[in-house]
Amino acid sequence: MQQREIRGRKFTCIPFSWSKGVPLLAEIMAIKGDLIGAAVGMQFGAGGDIGQMFGRVLSELPQRIMDHGGVELMARMLATTKADVDGKQVALNTPINQDIVFGGDYLLGFQVLGFALEVNYAPFLGEVLSDLTSLLTRGLDKLGVLVETGSPESLPDASSSTP
Repeated sequence: MQQREIRGRKFTCIPFSWSKGVPLLAEIMAIKGDLIGAAVGMQFGAGGDIGQMFGRVLSELPQRIMDHGGVELMARMLATTKADVDGKQVALNTPINQDIVFGGDYLLGFQVLGFALEVNYAPFLGEVLSDLTSLLTRGLDKLGVLVETGSPESLPDASSSTP
């Protein structure tokens, strides 16, 4: 069992059993594979504008999640996670309880989801997802340059980046 305070709220997560964790891992890996494929294709294949690349990846993320079970998949990912709400433990294993805890705070929801994935799959997922993290980090760095300068010409050349 691990506990973490996220944005001023306490969350507790108990790792999945083998029989729950392995099937869920397969679903997570399918989503990860879809997103890495999209990012790599856009980064190295068609080239193009970094803003368009991340816009496309981010716009595809909800559909990828929906293709793999949507809200129910997230409820399964959070099945062993609880939030402390007014001194009571609220299980995040149902969409209704997630609505109670997260409301419209999507960032908090994804931060807690990341915590649950970390508890259940680190270091395995950390190693497997490092390629996506590297792509996203490079892309976000480029996007930051674009936002700061307002000029696509100021972006570092994608071919000079090291993975």
